[in-house]
Amino acid sequence: MSARRHTLRVLLGLAVSGLLVAAVVSLLDAEGAVNRLRHLAWPWLGASIVASLAVLLLRGLRFRWLMERASYGQVTRAVAIQNFLVRITPMRLGELSLPLLLQRTAGEPVAHTLVILLLVRLLDLWVILLTAAVAAVAWFGLSLDNAMTAVVIAVGAAAVTAILVGFRMWLRLGFAAAHRVAEKTRTLRFAWIERGLRELRESVHGSEGLSRTQRAALAGTTAAVVLGQYVLFWTLLRAFDLDLSVSQIIVGASLGQVAGSLPLPSVGSIGTHETGWTTGFVWVGVPLSDAALTGIGTQVVTLAFAALFGLPAWLLQRRPAQGATPD
Repeated sequence: MSARRHTLRVLLGLAVSGLLVAAVVSLLDAEGAVNRLRHLAWPWLGASIVASLAVLLLRGLRFRWLMERASYGQVTRAVAIQNFLVRITPMRLGELSLPLLLQRTAGEPVAHTLVILLLVRLLDLWVILLTAAVAAVAWFGLSLDNAMTAVVIAVGAAAVTAILVGFRMWLRLGFAAAHRVAEKTRTLRFAWIERGLRELRESVHGSEGLSRTQRAALAGTTAAVVLGQYVLFWTLLRAFDLDLSVSQIIVGASLGQVAGSLPLPSVGSIGTHETGWTTGFVWVGVPLSDAALTGIGTQVVTLAFAALFGLPAWLLQRRPAQGATPD
């Protein structure tokens, strides 16, 4: 039954991603797309590789500050592998590879890493939404007709803000609710479920949270990661010979990132990224065919980068650190 569910989940993901990509491809002007690809600016594409590597190194640095035992090298390799797996697994299940890899290579507690991962993803989303709201105001102006374009994004940012402010409280409530559901459905009889829920509760109740230094490092590295992502998308847009304003890039790329990060039944961000990206850039005045082409192009290129960095990281993975025990 488990294998059947897995197969159905994969097939559903392939179908959803395929339909979304097909919808975006149908928006392309074939002649214009071929012309842009022929005149692809390779120096800008080279710059995008450097930007992508910088973002990876910054992500590794961010998680290193928040881990208990793992070294920078171990964390960065795990992040590189996770980044690739997230892009090719249904409903972003590849996210779970990070705590498993760090537990295996450095003995990091899985529950602790899961809580940190959730915090980091919420903070990323908050910064992207807030930045996009400001950029939308800068691009569309403050007239009544255009105000709604930023209000929608700002509401999302406000909701994530509320979650972040009460992060530990919401986690406690969520884990308590999960425990009650497990009791009602009698799934607690499975030792691994009972153990996992217990360790997650203890990871929240048994710690004092992040230190002041860790909070400062988290804020600084998150800002650097988000900035690096926008620089990456700017270089990719220049590679396609599109010279856009900062506001246009932030609004369009933000919608692509938000859509791609949703845990939908698709294969990674394939289909969702292109749809969000195309919508965002058309919103800020980019021709439909160009928006669709760059949405597909950025997906293909960044997926290639993820594989380029993820494969060596996988090969460099070492055996579990001495003294590390299964958590």
